[in-house]
Amino acid sequence: MKKIKTKKKGEKYVNKIKTQLEELGWVICKAYPSFMRFNNKFFTKSNDFFGCIDIIAKKKGYPTRWIQATTIANKSTKEKEILQNDFWGNRDQVEIWCKVPRKESRIFRLCGGKFEEVEVS
Repeated sequence: MKKIKTKKKGEKYVNKIKTQLEELGWVICKAYPSFMRFNNKFFTKSNDFFGCIDIIAKKKGYPTRWIQATTIANKSTKEKEILQNDFWGNRDQVEIWCKVPRKESRIFRLCGGKFEEVEVS
């Protein structure tokens, strides 16, 4: 069995979230990696929005959704990164979507300075 690199797995999960939201009528803007060249070698660099967001989702009549995709094991690290930014407004929904092996995603939403789990919708 061919081993898939972590970045490729992460990109696959972000695309799954993107597709799921688009099917529900959300318009999506996704962060893309930038390519760099150093000493004739090419590298990719993460290009998250504000250094911590993978997807921005908009839908008329709903708050803007700022989504970070990660694994359940890496959730606390991502929480800290998001909480370092204090500019989230009343019309923003900041979410962490956690990939759980062989199960549905778990979604956590920022409420009152901490993340609380919400139903998958």
